[in-house]
Amino acid sequence: MARLSAKKKAVLERMTRDSLISAVEKLLQEDGWKGTTMDRIAKEAGVSKGTVYNYFKDKRDILFSVMERNTEEIREFVRSVDLGKSDPVELLRKIVDKTFMDLYEKRKLISATVQAYYEDKDLRRNIDPDQACHEDHPMREVRKVIAEVIAMGVKSGVFRPIEPAMAEAAINAMTMGVAKQFAAGMVSFPGEVYVYTVRDLVIRGLLAD
Repeated sequence: MARLSAKKKAVLERMTRDSLISAVEKLLQEDGWKGTTMDRIAKEAGVSKGTVYNYFKDKRDILFSVMERNTEEIREFVRSVDLGKSDPVELLRKIVDKTFMDLYEKRKLISATVQAYYEDKDLRRNIDPDQACHEDHPMREVRKVIAEVIAMGVKSGVFRPIEPAMAEAAINAMTMGVAKQFAAGMVSFPGEVYVYTVRDLVIRGLLAD
């Protein structure tokens, strides 16, 4: 039998990895963290349990990849931004919009992920969602850009004098609060209306008088 080319092998490996991540997303939402076992993941993905371990050391490792995949769109957006040619107010508005709408649209998965953190102390210690400043956290680069945008706004005078890192930390805390509200089903208003209301509060709180 002819051996697979390196390119085809890489494609197959990527497909297998993606199928495992998708399996965890599905199982999390249907059966919760405790029900998302390595055996169930293998069965859902249609592979052997050994294959799962070839790609991930445990289900916590796969969950981190779930987080990476579900934040890729906002990370790609901030990577594409030319800070030198951007209006800080409009740019911050777009980043907050994209972040919060993502939280709303993926609220069922977020709910399952939040529940996983409550149930698994090792998971909380390794990839706590509130510690997005950690260098390995998927949202770290987004937080970094937000702080840079705020610094630009302060320097240009459109934002009031404030420490950018502290302002960004406050926005992150608000983001986590909104995520947990969506996850718990505590928001009774239309999702988009709620997102834009919170967004406007963030922007108005930063604008210079």
